[in-house]
Amino acid sequence: MTPSSVVVQALRLCRQAGLVGLGALALDGTKLRANASRHKAMSYDRMGPKAEQLEAEIAELQARMVALLRTSVARRALPEKVPLADAVANVAHAATLTRHRHTGDY
Repeated sequence: MTPSSVVVQALRLCRQAGLVGLGALALDGTKLRANASRHKAMSYDRMGPKAEQLEAEIAELQARMVALLRTSVARRALPEKVPLADAVANVAHAATLTRHRHTGDY
């Protein structure tokens, strides 16, 4: 299986799921310098506890959001096709990523 066939398969699945439409796809060959840090790189031993910590933070953020927003209010703010649980999980994930980006702990 070639990389291009994987991309084609992924795009077909996304189209079937209604996530993308037919149109133009443009790629460029921009080269970016990597900014990997040996100090922030994670070993498999550190990944497990870190993943558990992040999951706990996400659960806490979800609980706080549920306490702040009643379900009826939140559902009126979302399109009907987006489940509330998905929206809450996405917002919690974005908040966690933002926090870690802000603190440099990523």
